[in-house]
Amino acid sequence: MDDTKCLLLLTQLPQTPSSTRVTVWRQMKASGGVSVQNNAWVLPNSARNEEFLNKMRSFVQARGGRAFIFTVKGLDTDSANSIMETFNSSIDRDYTEFFDGCKALLSEIKKETKLKKFNFSGLDEIEEDMQKLTSWLRKIKARDFFKSPKCDSADALIGQCRKELQAFEKAVYANEGLEIPDDAGSS
Repeated sequence: MDDTKCLLLLTQLPQTPSSTRVTVWRQMKASGGVSVQNNAWVLPNSARNEEFLNKMRSFVQARGGRAFIFTVKGLDTDSANSIMETFNSSIDRDYTEFFDGCKALLSEIKKETKLKKFNFSGLDEIEEDMQKLTSWLRKIKARDFFKSPKCDSADALIGQCRKELQAFEKAVYANEGLEIPDDAGSS
């Protein structure tokens, strides 16, 4: 973030209802924003993030609060490093949780295969979990502003999950004496 500009959102929220504060916190976290102080959030400068912060400002103002958006550049090295560490730490936690989800899926496929439980209800559950993981990874990547080294590992792991799911799917169809439809395995 040396010469990179960032966007700063400062909010002053009414005491009640607390749901406004919670919504701001959830939306900012979901967008990848990091809190640098109470009611002060930072995002990298981009058209998408600026549009998002403008929506957040409108949300806060519609609920009786105040919100200000600043474009910040020329941060001192310590501040820039601290903010980068916060972004990286946050996204690394997201990837670590994602890895755990993938490992759980792979473990489930392995268990079902070992028990030779090749049925459509099990396949449906595993496919649903795979869709959730795929969606989750897409959301993490949207917040991964500085491309964490864990991104490539996440891509490899989701690829492994797809491969194992396809093998399980083939076993289910074979067990049922059916051919795999052309649109199968598209998770």
